[in-house]
Amino acid sequence: MKSEHVGDEDFLIQVTPMLGDDSHWTGQVEINIISSDASPLNTEEAESLLFFCQMICASVPIYEDHDTIREMAAWLVKSKYTEEGKKKLNGKQVRTETINTGGNVIKIDFTPKKEH
Repeated sequence: MKSEHVGDEDFLIQVTPMLGDDSHWTGQVEINIISSDASPLNTEEAESLLFFCQMICASVPIYEDHDTIREMAAWLVKSKYTEEGKKKLNGKQVRTETINTGGNVIKIDFTPKKEH
């Protein structure tokens, strides 16, 4: 898979919803980790990043089995990534600038801007 937004060093976590005969989501997903054979990372780095991605994917069955952890994750997402939460970084108000959009990828610059 080659895209201007996907680098050879990237690891992608693909979430595919399982659809029923009526083309509606069944509530199940298939999760895949995708990486490139052309990665510039050495074997140790690639294995470390793959392990990190596997840990992220492992959160799904953990959430199924542990209500408290699932609720903590839901709280974190709601507090950090809602419209109000998007305006904060580490609990502080920040000004952000959208620097590039394309397809379903949006790059945002959180670097503090110097006032002129």
